[in-house]
Amino acid sequence: MNTHYQQEFNQDMADKASITTYTASAFTALWGALTFEHVVALFGLMIGFIGLAVNIYFKRREDQRAHERHMKYMAERDQPNET
Repeated sequence: MNTHYQQEFNQDMADKASITTYTASAFTALWGALTFEHVVALFGLMIGFIGLAVNIYFKRREDQRAHERHMKYMAERDQPNET
């Protein structure tokens, strides 16, 4: 009974080692294929996407504030004058 669990454990460890080996091999092949120019280009793309996300975020906040100001103005305008 003990050998059955030992065999299962050994098989699980072999499977994990195989997955780790293939993952490390793929990562190493990918890293080896990148040149300095590729790294700089990827870095530039990453900066561009981050800048785009920041601009979208702040533009949405600006639009929300403008909408709130407009709604406040419309509510004040529609109030009857009590003078």
